[in-house]
Amino acid sequence: MLVRVKTAIIYGLIIFLILIPGFTNPEFTVLLLVLIAVFSAKEMSLAFDKIQINFKPGYLRLTYLSFLPAFIFLFLNRSKLVTAEMLWNNRTNQSLNLTLNKDLLLGSVFIYSLTLGLVLSYILFKPILTKGSKILKETIFQIAMGTYIAIPLFAGLLLLYLIPAGWFWFVLAIITPWIADSCAYFMGRKWGKKPIVPNLSPNKTYVGFYGSVAGTIVFYLPVFYFAANYLYLIEIKPIHWLAVTLFAGVLGALIELGDWLASAIKRYCGIKDFSNLLPGHGGVIDRFDSTFFSFTAILTIALLIHFS
Repeated sequence: MLVRVKTAIIYGLIIFLILIPGFTNPEFTVLLLVLIAVFSAKEMSLAFDKIQINFKPGYLRLTYLSFLPAFIFLFLNRSKLVTAEMLWNNRTNQSLNLTLNKDLLLGSVFIYSLTLGLVLSYILFKPILTKGSKILKETIFQIAMGTYIAIPLFAGLLLLYLIPAGWFWFVLAIITPWIADSCAYFMGRKWGKKPIVPNLSPNKTYVGFYGSVAGTIVFYLPVFYFAANYLYLIEIKPIHWLAVTLFAGVLGALIELGDWLASAIKRYCGIKDFSNLLPGHGGVIDRFDSTFFSFTAILTIALLIHFS
């Protein structure tokens, strides 16, 4: 337990040292996405190597980093975006245009889709053309494990850059799984008895699942109050509290699903953790498996808010 706590403190400090500069310059925080991509490629490759499915880390790395051309596009158009610093400095007068830039959204999605499509086509057809149909199983697995992480990383990029003052949303997507996982862990450890997914992990209980959902809801209510009153300056209505409660509950459940999916992959590969990079916590994928789901879910709700 002591090793786990020490690692969590050091890991948290490193993450925040990367996140803090993004308040004024989002490109600094993109480094976190790059690091996730680089380390995850190696971990995923080693995991499947345990069952004689040989991934090329370079192919996975290329897939996970497919968001970089879209990042360059957004960076070059940064003058059209509203940063967290701009919103914070103008939070009292609502002088900023917080409308989502649909042209940049379409442009970045097009560039990413084209990039990812070319990368996946190369990964699919090059091995088949050189080694024949016998390589098809490995290729399909590599594409599946590639998109499993690549698409959430792109969602994180869109959160950070495209959504007005998206740094706040991005940080929320990082912190939420910490809150949910901590509530699930401690409540499950103290009161959990009946496993919820015994075929994946006997340590995950119904109480832990409910703890994740309840913890996320409790966390999101004051976050919403702060954002409404001090950032976006909107009038809070009863329907807003209901919407936030429902979204937070669903997000808490999705975070658990993200953890279960990672557990399924590890069990399939016959490993306990993806690596020992973070003592007591496993590897990068172990720490961000739920974040992959929170990136996608929070981007979805942000887009729905802006298009509603």
